Amino acid sequence: MNLFSARRRATTPTLADPEFGPTHALPRDIRASERQIGNQAMLRRLSQTDALGISRSGPILARQAGTSTTGGTTGGTTMPKLDPVIEQARAAALWRVSQAKLRTSGVGPGGPPDPFNPGQQLPDMGTYQNQQKARRYASLFFNWPNPNMEQITDILGNMTSALSPGVAITRAPASDPNCGNRAGYVIDHHAPIFLCPPFFTSSFEERIRTMVHESAHVAGIGQPNGEGYCAVFDYSGPCPGDFSAADSWAQYVNAVTDQPPDKPQTVTGKVPGGGSGSPSGGSSGGGSGGGGTKP
Repeated sequence: MNLFSARRRATTPTLADPEFGPTHALPRDIRASERQIGNQAMLRRLSQTDALGISRSGPILARQAGTSTTGGTTGGTTMPKLDPVIEQARAAALWRVSQAKLRTSGVGPGGPPDPFNPGQQLPDMGTYQNQQKARRYASLFFNWPNPNMEQITDILGNMTSALSPGVAITRAPASDPNCGNRAGYVIDHHAPIFLCPPFFTSSFEERIRTMVHESAHVAGIGQPNGEGYCAVFDYSGPCPGDFSAADSWAQYVNAVTDQPPDKPQTVTGKVPGGGSGSPSGGSSGGGSGGGGTKP
């Protein structure tokens, strides 16, 4: 249920304000007496100040020391203490998604001067190649032959906002029934991102992927009835769910920013019928079990 509240127009209370009752007229002699008292009080205040208007009895405002806390203070306001494990993963994920957004949109340094058009620049080849690579990966991972790169850029921008400093990220307790074997989850595509116990026992790379994965959910990616995950990020194809899977977006971000692809773990042994087999395994592409919207 959404609750909306209208902010009241700020007004200066007057005696005519209905909240304070009707205006009451004062007898003339009482009003005159009040003006005289007010003038005398003003003269007393002026006699206690110098030419600059600074009171001789001491300053009106003084610097006040803020409350000292382990989280630090800003203007006397207590700041929450940051969890270094969460903050390091958030910052790394933010950098990765930001770089993916720049490369997807084609933002980059200007190229060399155009010899045939004075004052113009040729396209920067590195920027152009990054943008074309982003298009190829978008087509592959999102199963989208002609991807809308502007829409993809917008979604990456929303993911960046979800990872910005100050955005709520909550450490879920082990008793949280929504965790299960997840590393994290969000509810109804809204912050905060909840990080579960598996997040804190996973590798740094897996924690980054979890943060990127969950930021995709905050940006609106994913279905409430479940989603698919990539076993590995080997850049060979889409994750189950294509465009609507948060792991597809995490893999896209990794690939566009030139992170090395995962190498499947080779397991040897007997298979039915004899011989040996090499099933794929390895790290979870979605970040140690991935994450998802609340089932």
